Amino acid sequence: MRKTILISAIFSCFLGSFSFASSVKKDPSPHSEAKLLTDSSHKRIGFWLKMDSHWHTYWKNPGDSGLPVRFEWELPSGMTVQEREWPTPERVETAGITTFGYEDELLVSFDVGTNVQTPVEIKLIAKWLICEKVCLPASAELKAQYIPTETTDSKTAALFAEFEKKTPTALVGKNSVEVSDDSLEWNIDLSSLKTMPKRFEFFIQEKGIVDYSVPVKISRNKNILSLKQKKSEYAKSTPAELHGILKLTPFNSFFVTAINKTPVTITNETSSISSLLNSTDLGFITALLFAFLGGIILNLMPCVLPVISIKALGLIKHSGSRGEMTKKGLLFLLGVLTSFWVLVGALFILRAGGESIGWGFQLQSPLFVGLLASLMLAMSLNLLGVFEFGHSFALVSSRVQTEHPLVESFLSGILTTLVSTPCSAPFMGSALGYALSRPPVESWIIFTALGLGVAAPFTLVSLVPGFLRFLPKPGAWMDTFKKLLSLPLFATVGWLVWVYALQTEQSTLIGLGVSLVFLTIALIVYGRMISNPKGSTPVRSVLILVMGILFLSIFPWKPRISAPSSHDHTAGIWQPYSRELLETNLKMGKSVFVDFTAAWCLSCQVNKKLVLAQPDIEKAFTESGIVTLEADWTNENPAITDALQKLGRSGVPVYVFYKGNQHFILPEVLTKQIVTDAIERNKK
Repeated sequence: MRKTILISAIFSCFLGSFSFASSVKKDPSPHSEAKLLTDSSHKRIGFWLKMDSHWHTYWKNPGDSGLPVRFEWELPSGMTVQEREWPTPERVETAGITTFGYEDELLVSFDVGTNVQTPVEIKLIAKWLICEKVCLPASAELKAQYIPTETTDSKTAALFAEFEKKTPTALVGKNSVEVSDDSLEWNIDLSSLKTMPKRFEFFIQEKGIVDYSVPVKISRNKNILSLKQKKSEYAKSTPAELHGILKLTPFNSFFVTAINKTPVTITNETSSISSLLNSTDLGFITALLFAFLGGIILNLMPCVLPVISIKALGLIKHSGSRGEMTKKGLLFLLGVLTSFWVLVGALFILRAGGESIGWGFQLQSPLFVGLLASLMLAMSLNLLGVFEFGHSFALVSSRVQTEHPLVESFLSGILTTLVSTPCSAPFMGSALGYALSRPPVESWIIFTALGLGVAAPFTLVSLVPGFLRFLPKPGAWMDTFKKLLSLPLFATVGWLVWVYALQTEQSTLIGLGVSLVFLTIALIVYGRMISNPKGSTPVRSVLILVMGILFLSIFPWKPRISAPSSHDHTAGIWQPYSRELLETNLKMGKSVFVDFTAAWCLSCQVNKKLVLAQPDIEKAFTESGIVTLEADWTNENPAITDALQKLGRSGVPVYVFYKGNQHFILPEVLTKQIVTDAIERNKK
């Protein structure tokens, strides 16, 4: 009987569509009005739909009948949009048919990732079903001017704020679902809620998995809410992660992400350690251990190579003094931890403000990259002996003395954090993914463990006297060694300028290059003035001042960001990543390999040059029929950030094989053997 009603409802939609299409007056948007709203103040745009009384449209999961609203964007170069969570839907029961949707009005918001500085036009083709007793297809071609500097008008801001209240927030906690042949059993952690709800509704987001007509069975055990839903007889498989909305009151609902606990493996060769490393449900103690081990291993990754020269020189300088070594080690540790805490605090503040960012976000800012390149250039010239900071204080007063080596230790700790955090190491990725899903206190402790791991090798060497005998004694040879150690830092300057070139327009890159030239001249003249004070000090002081002013005035403080582009895989087998392209290929039954990468991630570049970009590896992908996508995270990209978060990751590199509803993640450090073995496993 229920199948008959369902078929009748679907048929009525087609009948309504036909009658509408054959009518004399073809209204593309019957019984509804659509607009495209912009909110530049919060970097978002919204699709607003106003419906006639008693008419409704549908949620992402429409239930037994209907279709969700679909969006086709036409965006200017340098702009992306990322769909936010939709407002919490209402349950609509009609003649035994259960659907989920919206009456009266709907606002779907999108985060805007934009590099444009001037007004641009956004175009959207939206399609939806508008239903009462019959369903009519509706559509609209919408346009809007997005003005980055415009203040949002009060009416539009109020509308966004109204639907913000109706939008579910992420429920923090360990949630899981077990799928059997005839049911889904959800275990939802409500420990983060202040009060236990007495009444609620639950909407599963995935389509076609449960029977919506059967009531949900509810039980509670302390802070765990258990929901049992009848599995649909048409459900073929369930994904590794399920989602839903827990609605407590009309304006209080939570978005639930649950791990599918049903044992599902791609092949019998998947090892238990691989499963553990790829899991986002590690547990707090395991996450702490993984973070600490990942921090230690991070010292061996290419990301940290630029500052190894500073640490090595510092060790040798004071290898004969246990007291100085201890001070340097502790100050280096303090510098690492302090900078980790600042970055973590900034990350959580920005995420709380609605920014879609992940770990290593600082190098997605061209301004930060340009300033870091300037700092690295100054440090390179310092190691080369072009100038010395310490002597400048003697010109002010012979009585003033500084502990420059100790300050240098603290600063090298900060620098180590800045250049190492954009990359991920074994164990580190899963630990950070877990940390960013936990409450702030737990996250802070896990990130602290990561910082301790990063600082551990250098601090241990400086604190344990036994290591001193393995270090060479200071001597005249150190001047030559110091100059040789400037080479890695010069290489880092080149790498940062290359990253900057990928992020910005050509005129901005030229501005950075010219400003670095003036900085170099200023430091060279400053060094000559210190080393040879008998010269014309006033003239050289004026020259330094002029060069400094030119550096500050020409340096691009407001860089013009270029459109996102693939920085290496611009041809051949690699295609730019998009969620739509991934889903389309998976629906066609194809396997997909995604390289989550960034130009500022040195580990990514090493893996790319030595493994992924090799002809034999690309040939193996092609012959196996595997679609290869590159998710370039060099610039901020909410879609890629969202994809990483769904994988339980917060930074790059991440390498993922997708097949059907399943996926598996490769290690952060690749070899040809690892990739070819994964390709072979994927064939089975």
